[in-house]
Amino acid sequence: MAEHCRGVGTMEVVDPNGIRMRSVLGASGAEQGCIRSPCPRGYPKFRPDGTPDPVFWSAGARDPSGRPSAGRAEGRAMSVEATGRILRTERGRNLVLERSLAQSVEESWDRITDPELTAEWFGDWDGDGRQGSTVRVRMAFESGEPEIKVGIRLCDAPHRLVLQTSGEDGGWLLELRVLADGDDSVIHFVHHLDDDADVGDIGPGWEYYLDLLVAACEGTEEPMFDHYFPALREEYLARESRAVEI
Repeated sequence: MAEHCRGVGTMEVVDPNGIRMRSVLGASGAEQGCIRSPCPRGYPKFRPDGTPDPVFWSAGARDPSGRPSAGRAEGRAMSVEATGRILRTERGRNLVLERSLAQSVEESWDRITDPELTAEWFGDWDGDGRQGSTVRVRMAFESGEPEIKVGIRLCDAPHRLVLQTSGEDGGWLLELRVLADGDDSVIHFVHHLDDDADVGDIGPGWEYYLDLLVAACEGTEEPMFDHYFPALREEYLARESRAVEI
């Protein structure tokens, strides 16, 4: 797609979840396209004390010595952990997850908007990818590859994307921010949960999809959904009971 949104300026903001961050503001052009590079990282490579982080090095990367890591690289089951947070706001509950990518903000934006790249971790799409439009997304990693409609409620390239999905199971309000972290970037993902949403199902699902994103960026082996659900269900239900109110 030829049209692109472009962003300018920076300021410190507090996001809808009460999180203070450094963000880059965007100014959309007259033609507000939301579309269109390889990536790497997902989890920190090292802990604060300088020791290798086992989650990162078990994900098919090479360890600091250059040898292939254990775990997925050798075909064994990957150990996954719940990383999401549940926040209570005046409007309801928010499920918040983040992934760090060793690539620029612009490259990460491409990864979540270019249909050729979204096909590698979520599904390709077609339609008019401008703010206010609706596109059709083929969910390539779901059984039967169902198609859903996704409305583009806000597109502030290359930093913020707000989407409204609709399908057989109802609709979801989703928000993605791409934040600068030095030369790297962070994907800040928020699912604004409905009153009847089951976070025990939804949380593990988004962990899986965001790790698919990381794997696509790094060129590592794709994770298996069976490692996430039902393994993380009880942990997410427990986190919901301890949800922070902001």
